[in-house]
Amino acid sequence: MDPLYTVAHTYEYGSTSTQTVSDKAVRWVDRTYNRFHLLTEEKTTQDLCVIREATTYYAEDIPFERQVPQFQMPKATKTSWEIEGDSTRYRAEVASSAFDENGNLIEEVDPSGVKTVHTYYPKEASDGCPADPEGFIRNRKDSTVVPSPQGQAGALTSPSHNVR
Repeated sequence: MDPLYTVAHTYEYGSTSTQTVSDKAVRWVDRTYNRFHLLTEEKTTQDLCVIREATTYYAEDIPFERQVPQFQMPKATKTSWEIEGDSTRYRAEVASSAFDENGNLIEEVDPSGVKTVHTYYPKEASDGCPADPEGFIRNRKDSTVVPSPQGQAGALTSPSHNVR
C-alpha cells in the first residue's frame, strides 16, 4: 500500500510547471494533490489572468480502511477566473457530481443548474439487458435531464426527459 494512504493527518504536496517562449516564462501551472494523489487544485497564471480549478472528492481525512468505495471520485469542481490585483474582475462557477459505491456516475449538475440523473441495470439480467459477465453494475439504463431551476439562458426549458 502507498505509504501516504496511511498518513493520519491532512497531507498535501504540489508541483509547478512553467511554459517558456524564447527563454521567457509566460505561463505557470501550480498543482496541489492530497495524500491519495488526487488533484485538489490547479492554478494557471498567465500575465495577470488566473484560472483556478478546485476539486473536492469523497475522500475524507480518516484512515484509508474507512474510506467509502468511491473515495477517489469528485464531488464538486469550482472553476474561477480572476485578474490578479482586481477584485472586481472575478467569476466562479461550480459543477457537482455524485457517484454510487460502484463508481457509477449517478448525478451531475452543471454550472447552469441543469441536472442529469443516471440509473443503471443490476448485475443480473433485467429489462432486456443481459447479466453482466463480470458481475458488475455498470450498464447505464437511462438518463433523465432536469432543467435548471434558475432558468438561465442556455439551460433546458422543456420538462424533464429521459434518454434511453
